Amino acid sequence: MPIAPGIYVDDSGNPGADSGSVHLSETRKSWTAVIVPPSGAADCSFVMETLLRGVSGDYGANELHFTEIFSGRGVWKKVKLEDRIQIFRLMSSFLTNIPLPIVHVTTSQETLNDHAEIVSRYRADPNQFWDISIPRFGFLRMCFKVADYVREMREVDHPDFQNPLPMFADEGLAVAGASVPLPNLGDVVAGPSVTFASSQDLAGIQIADFAAFTISRTQWILVKRKLGTPVSRSDEEFLSYGSGLNFVNLPKITVAKTNLSKDSYEFILERDRISKGLARKPKS
Repeated sequence: MPIAPGIYVDDSGNPGADSGSVHLSETRKSWTAVIVPPSGAADCSFVMETLLRGVSGDYGANELHFTEIFSGRGVWKKVKLEDRIQIFRLMSSFLTNIPLPIVHVTTSQETLNDHAEIVSRYRADPNQFWDISIPRFGFLRMCFKVADYVREMREVDHPDFQNPLPMFADEGLAVAGASVPLPNLGDVVAGPSVTFASSQDLAGIQIADFAAFTISRTQWILVKRKLGTPVSRSDEEFLSYGSGLNFVNLPKITVAKTNLSKDSYEFILERDRISKGLARKPKS
């Protein structure tokens, strides 16, 4: 199925998993949005249709689900590691050559604690879908970050962002087929509403799955590294996948391989928190 211009969303993270870092809370929920603008939709469709035909013919896979590809689960169980790595390389190359705008937002209980005053003013109708729970409130935070980017592009008259785009999200927060209204986003999101769908049915969500998994795995690699430990070939390869992604709401920082560690990662995050007027470490 061709990829229509739109905003495609998937979630990531390991809720309940102890990362060993106060900056990656066990309560965290991350949402990643990939924007496919009108000018890039045809190229994205060609790449994904070609790739999906290939994995269907070679491995019997009907979608690209990168947690399963990485772990060798399901239809990927008997696929050689080298072949699974090649799929990651192809996706990385695709998104390096067609730098789709990507927005990534993580929300946790610590996020709510950091912004308790703002949260206390948030009043949602208990009968409505959107509430203060971390997954739903986190999804809204991601939507507002997408809106910030789209409105910035509109201010400079970027032709791809003059009209609202439809938004699609992987099922889970709501069942496939559900359409949920979004508040205060009519200038950015068509409807304004988000339609939930199976990733198997929408290749755009599979692109978001790759971006979401890549940044989540990159964070996990960093918080598990000790300073001075040699970087393994597998970790170095995986870290390279994310380096070419066009994350529009995250800073790009260059770090020497010898400094890749939990300590350097937390130092960068703490410096960012201080620049935003927050405490050096999240409030537990």
